[in-house]
Formats: sequence, C-alpha cells, structure tokens
Amino acid sequence: MFLKLNSLFLYAEYSYASKQTERYQATLDDYYSYMEEFPKGTYSREVARIYQSTAKILKINSEVKANN
Repeated sequence: MFLKLNSLFLYAEYSYASKQTERYQATLDDYYSYMEEFPKGTYSREVARIYQSTAKILKINSEVKANN
C-alpha cells in the first residue's frame, strides 16, 4: 500500500500543472486510507513526508487560485 501512495505522489509531482491539484488530492485520499489501515506502519516516516509535502502544495495551490 505504501508503494501505491508513493506512486500517486510522484505521479502528481510530475504531472502537468493543470492536473496536479486533482492528483495531489488523490494522494491525500490514499494517505488517509493508509493511515487507517497501518497507523504505525514500517514506512511511517516516508508517509509523513508525503503527507506534509502534499498538504503544503495543496495549500499553496489554493492560495494562488484565491489570489487570481
């Protein structure tokens, strides 16, 4: 399940700008599923990094859209 989460994150990261918000949102959805199933999993450090990066990017994207 971690590999899927990591793949979604990388997919969003390397996507066209017009698709990134949608794909980062899918990453967050998968993060919540992962945490529900494996709250103290082996990859918890990497999962936390993915979550922090994704949340930060989504926040920045929403601020940019609000200013335009």
